[in-house]
Amino acid sequence: KCSIFKMNFREMCTRLQNFQVATGYDLNYSGTYRIFEIRGFWRVPCAESEVFVSGIPFDALEDELMPFFATVGSVVKFKLLTFDNTMLNKGFAVVTYSDSRVAQTAINVLNFVHFRGALLSIEKVTSNCRLFIGGIPENKSKDQVWHALVRNGIHNVVDVIMYRSYRNRTFNRGYVFVEFPSYLEAAQTRVLHRNLSLWGERVSIDWSEPIPSVTDDVMSKVKKLFIRNIEVTMTRNSFESIIIDILGNVQPEKVYKFKDYAFVHFRKRSEALTALRLLKGK
Repeated sequence: KCSIFKMNFREMCTRLQNFQVATGYDLNYSGTYRIFEIRGFWRVPCAESEVFVSGIPFDALEDELMPFFATVGSVVKFKLLTFDNTMLNKGFAVVTYSDSRVAQTAINVLNFVHFRGALLSIEKVTSNCRLFIGGIPENKSKDQVWHALVRNGIHNVVDVIMYRSYRNRTFNRGYVFVEFPSYLEAAQTRVLHRNLSLWGERVSIDWSEPIPSVTDDVMSKVKKLFIRNIEVTMTRNSFESIIIDILGNVQPEKVYKFKDYAFVHFRKRSEALTALRLLKGK
């Protein structure tokens, strides 16, 4: 049995209180996490200074974890995820370092390092809240996938994003993107369900590549439209004729069609915006 069950509640509290006194950190606790934080830290660390840690032994406490992670640099905040209304940790933590350089050093030095026999995994915390799940049967609907995830203990889903097959619009493409409320919830799901099986078959689960953010300045120069959900069998010439009929005086410069989507180019940004208004909902 894990030694956490041999350690009583009073002993755990004593260790945490002694560590707080010795280090001068503030200690805050809620039902789902416990935070040690430098008292009166004068600046807010940047987002890239946080790392997500998985594989922590369930019986590990901050008095041994924080010195371990501090071997590469100053730890500003240590957030240990815990089970509801207990002192037991879930095996996950978010470590905030003084800056992004130290956080990257932690990843380089401590990732896949053993801590008391457990292999730790460390990655940079990002704003990505979306996971990719591949190996989905093509005849399953969005609702069926969502319900299957819930049956497998994945309850905190915000959305399931599914795309239709090029060959048959009643089928999906064999994969979905699953949106979560936060990076932390997505990261935990990715680790806890890395051996996920749906309908008796093993599926692959990993981070979805985030869509790059585009500035307003870049968008103000875009003169191309992306159009999807086009019949796969429709030829480029037929599609172009339909576009010309709808747009009237606003004529495209070039039309490129691929399977069930197309790119339509215009000479001016104003023409692209007019075309967007005319084509929306068609």
